[in-house]
Amino acid sequence: MSSEVPAAHGHDEDERLLHKLGYAQVLYREMGGFANFAISFTIISILAGCLTSYYIAFQYGGPVAITWGWLIVGGFCIIVALAMGEIASTYPTAGGLYFWASKLGSPAWGWFTGWFNLLGQIAVTAAIDYGAAIFPTSLLILWFPGLPNPRHSIFVTFSVIIGLHLLLNLLGVKLLAGLNSISAWWHMAGVAVIVLVLIIVPVHRQSASYVFTKTITNPGFAESGCTSALFRSGFALGLRMAPDTTPRPAPPPHMSEETRGAARAAAWGIVMSVVMSVIFGFALLVAVTFAIPSTQGGLDAGANIVTYIWQSSMSTKWAEFLLVIACVAQFFCGTASVTSASRMMFAFSRDGAIPGHNLWIRVNSRNRVPANAVAAIAVLT
Repeated sequence: MSSEVPAAHGHDEDERLLHKLGYAQVLYREMGGFANFAISFTIISILAGCLTSYYIAFQYGGPVAITWGWLIVGGFCIIVALAMGEIASTYPTAGGLYFWASKLGSPAWGWFTGWFNLLGQIAVTAAIDYGAAIFPTSLLILWFPGLPNPRHSIFVTFSVIIGLHLLLNLLGVKLLAGLNSISAWWHMAGVAVIVLVLIIVPVHRQSASYVFTKTITNPGFAESGCTSALFRSGFALGLRMAPDTTPRPAPPPHMSEETRGAARAAAWGIVMSVVMSVIFGFALLVAVTFAIPSTQGGLDAGANIVTYIWQSSMSTKWAEFLLVIACVAQFFCGTASVTSASRMMFAFSRDGAIPGHNLWIRVNSRNRVPANAVAAIAVLT
């Protein structure tokens, strides 16, 4: 009995704070603090962003852009996450960024922030799922070498993944919270397994000097002779790998109205998801870079460089095993991204910034379909 009273008290406190901010409680508050952290950690997804964007840093800067670049940009992302956590603890609403901008600036700032955030949420969901389609397609090609045109195969895989993410987001938030909790542990355990395999199995490894000091100037730019200046610009482009991965801590505030103790849990979820991603991501990137068989081979592999590294430094079987770990993580990442985007769209429409909220409420009342599920359909269509 005693354990239920604090939970009920916390639930009442969450509702009172939400009412104070001008909203009624309409979403189900079934997520705990770890589930809130897990959805952000899942969307950041070091097994998605680090691996699918690895070739960018390698092509435009080399190993030094991968290792030191990750730490440099990751450090700045932690600072941003600390600032966002402070605001999220004061305004724990599903709207997140646009609501903060409205309160701290003006409704006009909120409107522009909301639209940029909404377009970004939809675009990043498409990008995550397209990246997630590349790795399963690479795995399928290893299993079935006679597959048709890889680009066509990627599009088919992409369409299947999008459909599965839609179906999962039509289910209850409690199930989604459970999936994201599993995903968080999968990511941490998956990184540990991949790092361990890359330490033990490869016979040939690059030197520490190669991993932490080797630079690459994009061969396409080398003809001009301005190697130093071009490396600096290439290194800056290579740093995109880290911001493509780490600065995605918006889900905790978007899920605030479904989280118990949201004023604390959302802030904790934002900061810890970025901190843990920087730590685990660095370990993953260093392990993969040590295993690079040859620089030219990595350049020739292009976007498939990670598959090339695993297959060439070990064997096809080991590459298949590690690809399965990455593919499952990337699927979790896309599911969480749809969840986050649907909550943002729901909250933004609730304030009249985009049409559809009244329709969603009517669908919810007549067919008992949660409004956030209808928003998930809208995001993917």
